[in-house]
Amino acid sequence: MLTHLRRRGTLLLRYALGDVSSRTRERCPHCGAWTDRLTKMPRRVDALVKIKGTLVNPDVLVQALEGVLGAQAFRAVVLKDGTGPIAPDALEVRVAQPQGATLAPEHAEAIARAVHAAVSIMPRVVGVPAEALADPSAGWKSRKFVDAR
Repeated sequence: MLTHLRRRGTLLLRYALGDVSSRTRERCPHCGAWTDRLTKMPRRVDALVKIKGTLVNPDVLVQALEGVLGAQAFRAVVLKDGTGPIAPDALEVRVAQPQGATLAPEHAEAIARAVHAAVSIMPRVVGVPAEALADPSAGWKSRKFVDAR
């Protein structure tokens, strides 16, 4: 973490919670200053994911969904809501439904409320066939959280 303690007139750059970058004390080739500076854009190395500007712990999200759905198959998917480079993020919870069945609106509302209470993001809840949640690349274990951005 970089701080501006004992340096008057400087900005506070604070990267924490798993953000990693590269710092140098060499002379800046652009302005010639001899001060600490970041040479790479920060990147995240922990399990936290930023969705709609909110840091979300996927484990907390999965636990909240398991609390509501129990053994019913589901997948939480983070995706772009639209096209283009500045399309907003969306959180979609896909819940397995038996063939020909539909997801009851009150059940979808309960799922959305549980997710919102856990991670402060209101998801879209959709019912899908169980085959749609199969992931051959994951082997026998199903992935309950996918970042598809």
